[in-house]
Amino acid sequence: MSITVAEKRMQDYLRDRQLLPYDDKTIAEKLKMSRPNFSAYVTGRYPITKAFLSKFYNAFEGELAAIRQKQSSLTDDLTDFDDLSLSKRVDLLNKLYGGLQTSFDGLRTHMDNLDVRVNRILQSTERLENFLLQRGALPSEEKKAQI
Repeated sequence: MSITVAEKRMQDYLRDRQLLPYDDKTIAEKLKMSRPNFSAYVTGRYPITKAFLSKFYNAFEGELAAIRQKQSSLTDDLTDFDDLSLSKRVDLLNKLYGGLQTSFDGLRTHMDNLDVRVNRILQSTERLENFLLQRGALPSEEKKAQI
């Protein structure tokens, strides 16, 4: 039986997942699992377990460490921003912009994926409602108005 993880570890995973500039398909490929299986973890159909986190961090810990280091160095540079020359300020701002652009692109990909999933759910709900109406399991609009 799989062992689920503590809330803190789950929050760390969710934060780290957002740091990666990849969509779900790419992450699934790097984890050597099918996209539907990875999607089942993302959507909560499968619980996030210690085994899953181990696999995730084995695949991405190096990249996550590099991203964290980059963020840390940018933060350190920002504390000395007033002391930097104009060209170094511009370089720093360009780095920050690049990081924000990467984060924004990742969020856009997640939003697109969510939009697709919501549309599929709405279509499935509509098909189910039509099926149940045809079978008489749901009241028709006329019967609803009478109630």
